[in-house]
Amino acid sequence: DVRLPQSLIPDTYSVLIHPDFKNFTFSGWSNIEVVASEETDYIIMHAKNLSISNVSVTVPRSKLTVTNCKIYENLEQLQIKLDTSIMKHDTVVINVSFSGVLRDDMLGFYKSSYTNKKNNVVRYLSATQFQPTEARSAFPCFDEPHMKATFKFYIIRPNDYISLFNTKLNSSWITTGTETCDSFVATRKMSTYMLAFVVCDFSSKSQMIKSGVNVIYTQPDTFKEMDLALNTTIRSLHYFEKLFGMSYLYEKLDTIALPEMYTDGLGSRGLITYHSNYIFFNEDEKSDQEKSYLVSLVAREVAHQWFGNLVMLEWWDDLLLNEGFITYVVFGVFKEIIPEWPTAEAFSFDVVASAMAENSFDSSSYSVVNPVTDPRNLNVFEKKAFYKICNVAASLFQMLENVIGTDVFNKAIHDYLVKHMFATSNRNNLWLAFSKQVPTDGHSINVPEMMETWTHQIGLPLVTVIRDGRHVTCHQERFFVRNIQVRPTHLT
Repeated sequence: DVRLPQSLIPDTYSVLIHPDFKNFTFSGWSNIEVVASEETDYIIMHAKNLSISNVSVTVPRSKLTVTNCKIYENLEQLQIKLDTSIMKHDTVVINVSFSGVLRDDMLGFYKSSYTNKKNNVVRYLSATQFQPTEARSAFPCFDEPHMKATFKFYIIRPNDYISLFNTKLNSSWITTGTETCDSFVATRKMSTYMLAFVVCDFSSKSQMIKSGVNVIYTQPDTFKEMDLALNTTIRSLHYFEKLFGMSYLYEKLDTIALPEMYTDGLGSRGLITYHSNYIFFNEDEKSDQEKSYLVSLVAREVAHQWFGNLVMLEWWDDLLLNEGFITYVVFGVFKEIIPEWPTAEAFSFDVVASAMAENSFDSSSYSVVNPVTDPRNLNVFEKKAFYKICNVAASLFQMLENVIGTDVFNKAIHDYLVKHMFATSNRNNLWLAFSKQVPTDGHSINVPEMMETWTHQIGLPLVTVIRDGRHVTCHQERFFVRNIQVRPTHLT
């Protein structure tokens, strides 16, 4: 089975990561404390492209004997067979030593580089891209979004480098003449795909915000090009704190511009990574369109600190909970930062019209909710499908707000975030939050029923109304645009 069994539930991780920039490899260990929900003599977790050198399993009573340990690459799983069963309710500690190669495809734990402008020297760094299912290629783990745990990380780095993680640096100590180990504060419970860490030689600048400090890390001599990103981050934080009625709840927010990334940006909890191509801005060299994209990108990743990080996905078929909703709310940030930008027109053209166009062809094959049975093949993260889902979902949220009213809409969002903070959730919980608010405002709307009809069906409806005297006939069918090149018509 490609899904993990539910017999063991992770609770805490202690992980050490040690990148080697000479050989472009890494090594470390993962210490995982899990709780058994049923009796089992198997431990099954995720591991991908890793070499396992040592495995030990202990329970409060004793150390258990491992009779077999094997990685099944086709399942991306590490399966450990024990000679004695783990009993229900047992607390189990799993220790795994591992090593791997820093990847060059910008997924998992990967290597990158830039050229220092002062001395023309190539400098290497390493960063992560775990969403959706690549944490397993950096360390053995239970890599499914609902299997949340706390994480305590240790990162060994060269003395002249820094390391960044989701949480604040706790302490550092010299391990050898050339390397230092950084220890980070343990996280709150979170999903593995939200973890992020970077090892680099970047410099930083910071600006104080009400909820803490926002820090920008970037290559030397590029601070000026990060001014717009820093300003947008600060103003986006303030905007969403007001919109959601909830302060930014983490200890810090680091932002880093990477020379290479698989995506344009990734809003991990407390550490946002961006591709430098999209986050650097020079007024003399960039267009207004590029400026607007930077603002929307930064606002999007900041919004993820609430939708996606504070409240996490239960499973991948509910992308509308964070990506779709965020696509809708980021347009409000434009009014704050670029007031002259035609925000309403941009949303209508870029999002609503695009969603309608994409859903008007015979080839349309994605509804907003798409069942994901095999997490190794997440088609919803393919670029075309991803943006289609985002645009349709954002259009539906606009429709919902227009139906129930802005005040009711915002109150429901606030209550949803409060109720499910630091937990996983699904769309039914969100619809329920709206339903609880709608009756208090005098409406008689079944929000779940209304929204589920839109999220599960492909395409958009065409309603034909025929009037014959006082008789009116309505007919509904799926709307299609005829492709003239494929199916020519003679309509005039």
